[in-house]
Amino acid sequence: MMQDTDVYRVHSPWGAIAAFFLLQCFGFVALQGFRMFVSIAAHGSDQLNTIFVVQGWEDRVLMPLWGLLWIFAFVVFQCVVLHRIANYLRGEGIRALFAALRMPSEALKLALALLFAFGYVWFLSGHYPFPSRPISAWISTAFGVFSWGVSALLVWFIRKAKITATQQRTQTGRAGTIFGFLFGFLTGAFFLVVALFLEPGLFYFHGMLGLFCITMFACQLLFLSNGKARVPDTRPEATR
Repeated sequence: MMQDTDVYRVHSPWGAIAAFFLLQCFGFVALQGFRMFVSIAAHGSDQLNTIFVVQGWEDRVLMPLWGLLWIFAFVVFQCVVLHRIANYLRGEGIRALFAALRMPSEALKLALALLFAFGYVWFLSGHYPFPSRPISAWISTAFGVFSWGVSALLVWFIRKAKITATQQRTQTGRAGTIFGFLFGFLTGAFFLVVALFLEPGLFYFHGMLGLFCITMFACQLLFLSNGKARVPDTRPEATR
């Protein structure tokens, strides 16, 4: 059976909202990593980095660029999520959020959305589970608001320029989809375990890779729905 493999198409409204707040948690981690890389560039070292030693000016340039790359990846990914949520709400309306709660899976995803939102606020209040040095809650909040603004501006530009997403189709079935999710989570978990337990000084190197893999595949999973699939809207304006 032909299957739509646009993995970020919203089929679960509350799952998409849960994905958004999960992504905010990743953004907070990316900000912590950026602080560390800038500190290494400025001072030659940082107490969170017990492995890497700055060798010259090239390292001092590349370190903040590596941190900036993660910020860029977060903002672009956030743009993708916001764009798909906006498309869903334009097609289905706000009432779809309440109608979806008739399905137990959507009620569960509402609970996950609240959990991830609480986790993000928990991070902002200083309860951060990964290696860190203090960053002002005001700076973290300002970064979050700034990233929302940039992502919203990108979404507006995409709609204004009438850029459409490319729809791919494949023969991959349910078993292939499940395998893809498992492979993604296991790959991410491997890098995360290495960073947390084997080489803690590499958390913002290996650990960021692991968290990004886990976040991407978790968002894909949250966007799916166990309910009746929506009939794809093929109108030109629906893909903008």
